[in-house]
Amino acid sequence: MLPPSSLHAVLCANGLAYLTRPEWVLADVARVLKPGGTVVVAFSRHNWANKAVAGWLQRTAGQRLQLVAR
Repeated sequence: MLPPSSLHAVLCANGLAYLTRPEWVLADVARVLKPGGTVVVAFSRHNWANKAVAGWLQRTAGQRLQLVAR
């Protein structure tokens, strides 16, 4: 486990579509990120539909962007 406020930046590349509890992961990102730190979330329109969670698959590209922004 990383200590609180220990990272300057966090990158999540094509991972959110496959998480069943993304809010838990992002809460931990917030915990380990230094004040003013950067979070980069990268995703595309393409994913493995047999592995992605339904909540991701049911959203449009715009809705996915809104979800990540929140």
